[in-house]
Amino acid sequence: PHQFSGGQRQRIGIARGLALNPEIIVADEPVSALDVSVQAQVVNLLDRLQAEFNLSYVFIAHDLSIVRHISDRVGVMYLGRFVEIGTDAEIYDHPTHPYTQALLSAVPVPDPAAREFRERIILHGDVPSPANPPSGCRFRTRCWKAQKRCELEVPLLAVPAAFLDADSPARHASACHFAEEKRVVPPEGTLDAVPGEGGQEDAAGRAAEAAQATERPGPADRDEGPPPPSGSSRAV
Repeated sequence: PHQFSGGQRQRIGIARGLALNPEIIVADEPVSALDVSVQAQVVNLLDRLQAEFNLSYVFIAHDLSIVRHISDRVGVMYLGRFVEIGTDAEIYDHPTHPYTQALLSAVPVPDPAAREFRERIILHGDVPSPANPPSGCRFRTRCWKAQKRCELEVPLLAVPAAFLDADSPARHASACHFAEEKRVVPPEGTLDAVPGEGGQEDAAGRAAEAAQATERPGPADRDEGPPPPSGSSRAV
């Protein structure tokens, strides 16, 4: 086995998991140690096998882009407990737990203009030991919303009271006493409406300037005037 590449070993592991015709496969970091191209091949293989054998996956990973690509429902864990559960759109586009919001704010944004509109959340302090977690909410020692209640009461993993009657994607389970929806990354298309940041208004202005520039007379069209007298010079 040591002579196989990383991608080959992952495929062998998948084949071993399929040998008994399971209904559920637990995949713990199946693509974390692979190159990007091999990651795509393994993820596509998992998608194809899921459709062919009607499989369900418990997909454990820290790569948020891979999780969103392959998952229908997402659960976010902190110190061994779920802090937020919902569909992929609910978790990624409408997070309500502070830890989920901090995770999403750390995702690299390739568009330089979009980085200006991203709210980066910095968590301070060290991660507590799972063997000796804090009382109450386990995230309270690093949470900017922490209050006395967070120290005394363990928050339930349920739909927050503020969203019980709301018809909103934020209406999903979140283990926080002070849960609120917070979009940390701007939605697609936001930058198109922002003037001066590559938006439509700025693009229209640049197009108008370009049109005016084409109408200006060039050097060949200018009236050069009478020739200079002998012995003089003209700056061109």
